[in-house]
Amino acid sequence: MNNTKYYEILELEKYCSPQDIQKAWRKVIRYHPDKYDPELFKEKYNAYEVLKDPKKREIYDKYGEEGLNNPEIIEG
Repeated sequence: MNNTKYYEILELEKYCSPQDIQKAWRKVIRYHPDKYDPELFKEKYNAYEVLKDPKKREIYDKYGEEGLNNPEIIEG
């Protein structure tokens, strides 16, 4: 299970602070889809959306993307 992908996408350490995540987001804005590859922006935005939310981040850290997409894994 890869639960470091989102951190790598945003160029962050796994145990970064919420402030670090916010700083990474400011860098992501530079990749706005009007100027750069929309898929790259979408990937970075998705990573940011997960990591900025403490509950989603906790699920991601424990179960990876599969845990976010499949609630049965968390319950079972």
